[in-house]
Amino acid sequence: MPSRERYIEKHRDQGLCIRCPNEAMPGRYLCPKCARKQGIINKNNYEINRSYRLEYRRNQVDKYKKEGRCTECSAPLDEEDRGFVTCLTCRIKATVPRTGRLNAINYAHYARKFQLVPVR
Repeated sequence: MPSRERYIEKHRDQGLCIRCPNEAMPGRYLCPKCARKQGIINKNNYEINRSYRLEYRRNQVDKYKKEGRCTECSAPLDEEDRGFVTCLTCRIKATVPRTGRLNAINYAHYARKFQLVPVR
């Protein structure tokens, strides 16, 4: 095991910060000072990578539109999806309340709304 890994393991076992010899916060591996520094680093990295991620997503959406694919799941769009940029499944998912599950009542409502089943 490399020396850095041994150092980290030893400090974790002793309840010390893995970056400095100070005592770590309860339930954590960093002391407050090192945690603050790491938070700043994480925030900066997030901001740097955010523009890259947004640009990548925009390019991906443009590519899918040109190829006639759903911009959410990249499935080929059918004739019934003409005029839309997303497939029927993704449109239903986007309109269903975000409860995490499409229950029977919601499905019946959205199935009628999107004419998936005949209206009685």
